[in-house]
Amino acid sequence: MRKRLTAVGNSLALIIERPILDLLGIGPETDLEVTTDGKGLTMRPIRDSRTGISGRDSNNGGEDMDEKWVHLGTTARHLSLPLETLKEELEAISARALNEDWEFVRKAAGWPDSTCPDRWRENKSALSDGRLGLDLLAPWRPGIFVGAMLDPTDHKCGVSTPGSGADFSLILSVSYTRKNGAEELAPYFKDNKDYRTQREFTDLVDRLADDSGDFHFYDHVDSVSRPNLWHPIHLRRPLEAVFAGAKSPEERYARWMAAAKDALTVLFEGGELTQMRDRALARVGK
Repeated sequence: MRKRLTAVGNSLALIIERPILDLLGIGPETDLEVTTDGKGLTMRPIRDSRTGISGRDSNNGGEDMDEKWVHLGTTARHLSLPLETLKEELEAISARALNEDWEFVRKAAGWPDSTCPDRWRENKSALSDGRLGLDLLAPWRPGIFVGAMLDPTDHKCGVSTPGSGADFSLILSVSYTRKNGAEELAPYFKDNKDYRTQREFTDLVDRLADDSGDFHFYDHVDSVSRPNLWHPIHLRRPLEAVFAGAKSPEERYARWMAAAKDALTVLFEGGELTQMRDRALARVGK
């Protein structure tokens, strides 16, 4: 990446774009270490040697933490909760929510062979792909995830609000390569088996760009130069905003469920996913 310095008074400043700041976990209060060998500059966030959290975000109660939990550590601090407590609650919420009635999701976007809900992602999943919550539909025509996006690195995106910690996210996932099941889409969409180019999908993107309610709409494919094409659409709110004011695990569960249903309502209210599914099934007589 090539950058130029920007004049600020008698000094020069380096402007760093938000996606890079989010990727590195750098916010307004992050302390940075800047070193030079006389030929170039190296800058890195100062991380607590035990927690892995950058700068002033290291105030998380002194708990040991993998860097994958940095954003959730910020959320826990803002909610005045121990990090381990918040992690355990999110796991418990996901396991409990698996038993809720999600039939409306199947009706809106499920296919005849869809599993709904499919599974819940545990802490070990959060450490591999950054998510802790529910996969509501499988296979991915689309898949729909609701829950906490703890570490956005695998998804090649940042958090919705730098400094606010982890997000509550709805993520729409699609199969787009033969290896990942796109051959299943070919009979439904003629020779054009790319889910993201279907007219209903582009209508969905346009609608969400205009109005996504209380959520931040993130059109991932159009936002970065090398996107994670499996996860093109995100609806996001800071997790701390979802849980703000909740005093007990039961209240936080209710807030989580309300956020999930609100995000799903925003996703489904235009009917695009239903229309695309029905068109595809009609083509093959199902």
